[in-house]
Parts: sequence; structure tokens; C-alpha cells
Amino acid sequence: MACLPEAGDVSPGGKPSLVINVVNVLDELVERMQPEALANCAGSQPVPDPQRVGYLLDQLGQPELAENLLRAIAAQRLRTVLPAPERARGRRNADPRWRVIPNWKSEIDR
Repeated sequence: MACLPEAGDVSPGGKPSLVINVVNVLDELVERMQPEALANCAGSQPVPDPQRVGYLLDQLGQPELAENLLRAIAAQRLRTVLPAPERARGRRNADPRWRVIPNWKSEIDR
């Protein structure tokens, strides 16, 4: 997988967006993640965290992991969130499933 910073992926401090680092780490760990353990962990986190991770897992082509996260937080109210909270919202619409507004660009090769 390549998740490379593009012109719009730099935070105000001139560093790559943190979401790029998260995507890279998730991609390295997905083979060792256990769907049930991930879902159990989601229950003890603030809802926006598993919401963002689930969205990113979907983007990485990991539907089983993402689906377990979605089931774990389904009973809770999902509010609209940004995967890269340090960046501006932009003009894109929220993903209807995760209520995440994509506010970063990536190149994910599978």
C-alpha cells in the first residue's frame, strides 16, 4: 500500500496529516487484527474513534473488520466526523455508512 502525502495533505505546521500515518499503521496490522477483539475494543472508546477507524478500514478493503466495528457502535448515535480533524472540512459529503467526511487525499494501492 502506498499512502503518499499530496499537496493538500499537509497540516498547518508543514507535516503530513496524522491520518496518513494511521492508514499506514492500519495497513500493516490488518493481517493480525481479530474482528471480534477489534469490536470489543470499540465499545470502550469514544464513538468517533472506531467510526474513523472503520471508515479507514473500508478504504483499505477490509470489510470484515469494518463491519464488526460498525456493529459494535450501531446502537450509538453517529455524528459527522472528519478522519483528519486537524484539517478543514472541505466540500465533500459524508460517507453515508460511517458519517465521515473525507478531508484528505490518498493513494491506496491494492
